[in-house]
Amino acid sequence: MTNTIAQSPWKLPVLLSLLLLVPGVGLAAESTSPSSEPLPGTAPSAALHLVEESEKTEPAQHSNPVLRVAAEIGGELATSIVVAYPGAFVGEALCSKFHLSTPNSFLPCLDYAGYGFLVAVSLAAPLGVWAGGTLAGGRGTLLGAYLGMGVAAALGFVATLPIYNNDVRVFVVPLFSVVGAIIGYEVSHSSEVSALDASLARVQPLMTVSAHGGALGLGGRF
Repeated sequence: MTNTIAQSPWKLPVLLSLLLLVPGVGLAAESTSPSSEPLPGTAPSAALHLVEESEKTEPAQHSNPVLRVAAEIGGELATSIVVAYPGAFVGEALCSKFHLSTPNSFLPCLDYAGYGFLVAVSLAAPLGVWAGGTLAGGRGTLLGAYLGMGVAAALGFVATLPIYNNDVRVFVVPLFSVVGAIIGYEVSHSSEVSALDASLARVQPLMTVSAHGGALGLGGRF
């Protein structure tokens, strides 16, 4: 057999070609081919960080201020509707209990029912502002809304001192209160967003090593 192949050199390539057509032999040859694997030390490596990030924080999503304030006003209106009757009822009940009614009047406790309504609206306004602002993507706090309401109510009381018309004076403090709740929530929202944006800014050294060499640099998030 050996002498026959030696005498006919063209038969050897033909036999090798037929052998590659056998199922599994050709695939085995490809999988074991040394050219399919990279040489040691030439494979690209991932970037190495001298300082690893403990967690990745997503950038702050800023809500639309116009839509946010509109939602806050809507929240105030909603809470006003909810507390309107209970506040008026409490005011009238206190009037009857302490005999504060106006004599010879068709509705003797009407004024005190109105007072109860205004007080209830003023106290519930920060809750409505906070709920509406949060639904609109705001980051303000309920405490900030109540602080704004308290400061504005104090300013409203001072503003009533030069006013002699009692029918006008009674509306000044509630008006200041509902506006102050919005201002207080917006101030707390700005503080929270500023603190979150500041926490996202960082700079750290980086080192990258690959088959073509290494590099040092700085990476940051602003």
